[in-house]
Amino acid sequence: MTHQLFQIITEMSADEKRMSLKILKGGSLKSRCRRQHLRKLVHLRVRYASKDGISSGVIRDISLGGMFILSRKAFSLGQGIQVAFSMPTWGASFGRPVMLLE
Repeated sequence: MTHQLFQIITEMSADEKRMSLKILKGGSLKSRCRRQHLRKLVHLRVRYASKDGISSGVIRDISLGGMFILSRKAFSLGQGIQVAFSMPTWGASFGRPVMLLE
């Protein structure tokens, strides 16, 4: 990623560089980024339980602050669920309660 940014910057005109620097120093890009934590794209099977029972889905991305679960069931904002999934590369399984925030 750093290499790509460097390449783009070296191909910019002086005016484009000044404008980009102004935007970066002003912090306007930070306000456009909704997520506090970077998300890692994954494809992990997950089992989850709610008041309606147990079901399964796929975790599509995960971060320190949350995860996106692709499932056939819809949940309500703020609804608590229990999730369990394995990280094959770590050789570990996880299970914990979570709350839907978005």
